[in-house]
Amino acid sequence: MEGEDALDKYEEVAKLNCNYGYTDQQQISRKITALYEKAGRTEEGPSILNNAKTILPDYSKYRYVRENPVYVNKKDATGTKIVRVACSNTETRLEIEGEANMVNGGWNIKGQAYIKGNKGGKLKLVGAENIAMAPATTVIPWPFQKLRFALIFEPLPEEASEFEFIEPSSSWQFKKIKCK
Repeated sequence: MEGEDALDKYEEVAKLNCNYGYTDQQQISRKITALYEKAGRTEEGPSILNNAKTILPDYSKYRYVRENPVYVNKKDATGTKIVRVACSNTETRLEIEGEANMVNGGWNIKGQAYIKGNKGGKLKLVGAENIAMAPATTVIPWPFQKLRFALIFEPLPEEASEFEFIEPSSSWQFKKIKCK
């Protein structure tokens, strides 16, 4: 298959580029993503990282859902961003997207991560989707591939209008996240 041969060649070039720092790795990573789709290798390719296998919940059960919420993040240099906040009486769902900056980069979330509302104390992390819990890691094979994942926390109080997301000992310190 034409796509398979091209994909194998681009993967080889990308590995060499990562080892020796040649050319534009971001452009090669985009091409690899497109070739995975063309070759139909979505089970093992970048689509896993791009949320193709993550099932989005029925948002009708949430009190409110906010796309691309406003927040402050002074510490994170990875380009990680919050893409959705959903609050219900049973959970607070934080959907995040980030981009790898190295070959075979490993991402995870620490179990000590929490959110803290402006109308209450710390709320524990109770689940994660599409990202491993530390010490395990979710490997991102190519630089500039995106990983989208969801973190599930205890529910914020109904009167909360903003909150913080903190992962201790990391650069993930998002403040003043607007949830209403």
